[in-house]
Amino acid sequence: MGIDFETLKSDQASLGSFFPGNKWSRYGQSKLANLLYAKELAKHHPSITSVAVHPGFIKTDLFQNISFALRMQLEILVFLSQTWTPVEEGPYNQTWAATTAKSNLESGAYYTPIAVKTKPDTTQANDEKLAETLWEWTQKELTAYS
Repeated sequence: MGIDFETLKSDQASLGSFFPGNKWSRYGQSKLANLLYAKELAKHHPSITSVAVHPGFIKTDLFQNISFALRMQLEILVFLSQTWTPVEEGPYNQTWAATTAKSNLESGAYYTPIAVKTKPDTTQANDEKLAETLWEWTQKELTAYS
């Protein structure tokens, strides 16, 4: 899917399809932006160490009020890719990234739990043109605050 820049400043009510639906499409879009922006920040400001960090599939109340059908899809997805991470362990990867020696990090990289440098496996997460477009869009939006 990528990032729908035309509707980013709206509720994006028409984003996505029935499955996973617009709220999950917005969520995925935001996670994609996290990955891409970390890469671009590292490229544009090499003196800053910027990484994207995946916390894992945390068993939080985020999934408490979803439909049975969506819950089953999610359970299958988690089963196929990873196991649920207990809430208590949710911050481990972020804490590692924030406190490890700078020499343990590669700026612009993506880390999965815990401390595993990983290449994202989606086309969009590796799309340099999309990353550049996100950077340009964000810079334009930030000019209103400078």
